[in-house]
Amino acid sequence: MKSYDALNFQTNKIYVNKEKFMTKLEKLYSTIQNLKELGLELGEDLLKQTNELEQKIIKKKILPVISEKIEPIIGQIQRELMLVVD
Repeated sequence: MKSYDALNFQTNKIYVNKEKFMTKLEKLYSTIQNLKELGLELGEDLLKQTNELEQKIIKKKILPVISEKIEPIIGQIQRELMLVVD
């Protein structure tokens, strides 16, 4: 799979070096999907742990990289701006 390190305003997507953090997140999503496809019910505790891990990966790994990549562009805007990640 290819790595990216760019901003693309035409598609409103930010690409960063994927290998840095997406592998762990993709593994988490894949594991959940595989369990569901096997017909296994995910218990309350497992869902809670999954959500916490997902949030930790996003907060500690993904958002700092996104912030670093867009800061030079956002810094040029001379008005108050709120960026929402959906």
